[in-house]
Amino acid sequence: MNASRVVTGALGERRKHPARRETIAVLVEHLSLAQRTGQWLANETHGDAYSSVRELNEHLHQAQCKLRAIQNNLPLLVEQAADGANSRSTLTGT
Repeated sequence: MNASRVVTGALGERRKHPARRETIAVLVEHLSLAQRTGQWLANETHGDAYSSVRELNEHLHQAQCKLRAIQNNLPLLVEQAADGANSRSTLTGT
């Protein structure tokens, strides 16, 4: 099943990959849960393991920031992908 289809957004813009938005939204939700769980673990962890838990939480935070950047740039990424597909089809004649 092809989840990629053209839809019209609230401002009338055409979006080609709504499944990407849904996937990113799910990842944001899962990362938020992982961060909350990591914070709970940090509060419960003492001694030598604490630095590892802290490092894990830093990585989770970095992943969340990167995912938000991807989410904010998605319209641009979709346009670039469409432009790339158009140029490939022009070159191949398809």
